[in-house]
Amino acid sequence: SGETLLELINDILDFSKIEAGKMELDLTPFEIREVLGDTMKSLGLRAHNKGLELAFSVAANVPEILIGDASRLRQIILNLVGNAVKFTSSGEVVLTVEAGAQSDVRVNVHFAVSDTGIGIPASKLDEIFTAFHQGDTSTTRRFGGTGLGLAISKRLVQLMGGVIQCESTLGQGSTFRFTANMQVGAGARQSGYVNAVVVTDTRVLVVDDNATNRRILLEMLSNWGMKPEVADSAAGALTLLLDAAVRGIPFRMVLSDVNMPDVDGFEFTRRLRSQPLLRQTPVVMLTSGDRTGDSAKRKELRVAGNLLKPVKQSELFDLIVNVLGVNSTEQEPALVAAGPAVQPVRSLRILLAEDNLMNQKLATGLLAKFGHAVRIANNGEEAVAAYVADRFDVVLMDVQMPLMDGFTATREIREYEKLTGHRTPIVAMTAHAMKGDRERCLDAGMDDYLAKPIRSKLLAAVLEQVSSGSGFAAGPPISAAAPVTEVAECLVDWDSALEGVDGDRDLLKTVIEVFLEESDRLIQELRTAVSESDFGRVRHAGHSLKGALLGVGAVPTAELAQVLEMMDAQGLMDSQNERLSELERQLAQVQNECRVFVQG
Repeated sequence: SGETLLELINDILDFSKIEAGKMELDLTPFEIREVLGDTMKSLGLRAHNKGLELAFSVAANVPEILIGDASRLRQIILNLVGNAVKFTSSGEVVLTVEAGAQSDVRVNVHFAVSDTGIGIPASKLDEIFTAFHQGDTSTTRRFGGTGLGLAISKRLVQLMGGVIQCESTLGQGSTFRFTANMQVGAGARQSGYVNAVVVTDTRVLVVDDNATNRRILLEMLSNWGMKPEVADSAAGALTLLLDAAVRGIPFRMVLSDVNMPDVDGFEFTRRLRSQPLLRQTPVVMLTSGDRTGDSAKRKELRVAGNLLKPVKQSELFDLIVNVLGVNSTEQEPALVAAGPAVQPVRSLRILLAEDNLMNQKLATGLLAKFGHAVRIANNGEEAVAAYVADRFDVVLMDVQMPLMDGFTATREIREYEKLTGHRTPIVAMTAHAMKGDRERCLDAGMDDYLAKPIRSKLLAAVLEQVSSGSGFAAGPPISAAAPVTEVAECLVDWDSALEGVDGDRDLLKTVIEVFLEESDRLIQELRTAVSESDFGRVRHAGHSLKGALLGVGAVPTAELAQVLEMMDAQGLMDSQNERLSELERQLAQVQNECRVFVQG
């Protein structure tokens, strides 16, 4: 076919370059989880059409940013995973990545692609990386292909300072392993998400009949500080959910596979919705591919979100954060219109740099409500181009975007401003809210910092600073817990608090009584630790108080406690009295609201 001929020509050209020594790697920084996630997604439909499970996992010890040739790495993965899908008729294909020997500047990354396919005869293992050779002389006729993919992959791996090899058992499957020696990107860190806000300590149930998927999701969620449990069937999942609800420790959400034997994800969700104790539990569905009518079923069953497998970490994290804040797709408009907000002095022209459609919808809804004009850029490159071509009052800059991230886009905008002499406030937005992110934002030239999901009060307060012309020169970002003088009339979100105990008011009263005692002890411990400059105890007490406040639905006050938890020594010394006094003031109000609730 024409497609196969074009593939053959491209492979021959690549192979010729390599053999002639003319192939050079393009060494640039890239986010390995995003590159691999997009690559695996591109093969998802092919695997789905064959009824295969396609999954991948990147270990927490692999740095977020590497310097290497991302396009050539993608080519190797496409060759290996594509072959695995081609030669596997049932079962699964799995890519795993972990770090081997590493220093502050280099890391040896280990890749493995495993399948449950036809396998390769032992006598052919030494020959499969030879040009125009395949493991079985009939495979070209049976499966197609150019016979150059593995030979090219071997040469590319060698250019990356690594080796490639294969282990296989005929009739059971194969595992291709290769290594790549890469530089560690500046500012990169191991990606554990352990201190991620919002999701920390959240109980979540994973329902999937595939053991590999359960393992990968369990590791991913645990690395984010969540408290996941797993079930391999709908029946087992319903038992766990009901038991947790009866014991007063309900799961905050469910991640369910759609394609399960006996009872699929839709029927499982229908049964869950029929249980009074469970009917409000948010469900996120994971599917290999949509079928006709699936969208209507999700709407009927009030499914909170849907992701195509294999699941990217960033996509899953963003969706979980949004679900925790919105609970279901039907409640999104209610969130946009919820409660009075601080009204800005004037309408602003805002550039919103955000690649996630759901986040675009939420942010534009809030901004339109405030009366602002919004222009959307889907990535950092579009943001820089839009900024150069037009004039804006403020830029809301997502940190993690494809093609060009928010940090790089901000630096380019600041360089352009040196020519124009005009400086525009840039406010960072990030779903991860990790320790050190604030400093990275400020170092890149940003003025303020908003953690996702975006809350209307904090967003309005930041924009009020822009419209009033007061700027951001003094103190830390307002959204990172500088004192906010205008707070909600009620600091406790009682709907959220009641949802956490499945509407059981008596149980919530018991929880609150414990909270009142615990919060008094923790704030005293925090005062002592701050006065003694014991920063380890400050972090510990701040973390514990934050968890207690989140438990009763006092999210804004929990964010104040979180800042003390994440503050470095110098930052705490610079503004400790201001931060602690604001936390004490809001905590007193939260405690009064809780006492009123307990008294009926």
